[in-house]
Amino acid sequence: MTTENESPDTTNEPVLVEVAMLDAAGVYQGTKRIPADQMTTADFPLPDGCDLPVDQYRLDREKGCFLPIHDPFEAKASDPVALNAQAWLMLAINSAGIPLPTVTLEWLDYYVNSIDFVGSKGTVAEFDMLRRYKEKRGL
Repeated sequence: MTTENESPDTTNEPVLVEVAMLDAAGVYQGTKRIPADQMTTADFPLPDGCDLPVDQYRLDREKGCFLPIHDPFEAKASDPVALNAQAWLMLAINSAGIPLPTVTLEWLDYYVNSIDFVGSKGTVAEFDMLRRYKEKRGL
């Protein structure tokens, strides 16, 4: 029998903690529950309801979080069509008299003379804008 101040005797089941299952490279492979008193420094505890997709995140122990293995924007940002679009945009901004940062101008100087840009598509007016830019920059 227990009194009001005593808690009833519960089972001696261990407290379980959800931890990440990782492969040798630290890539997330799912979760498992282990007794809290058996956790080691190799175990990485997870919040309840962790919904990371398997094989898409790597644990960065220094930052204490999972990072995407492949940045979905990385491939798109380095795509030649996307780079050409960015270069044309910067040329249009510059031709409108809006100053661009030096680092942007330096990249644009390089890129408009690159093989990736030389074959890009544009209108007659756009190529005239490019010609004026190159003359102004001494390219």
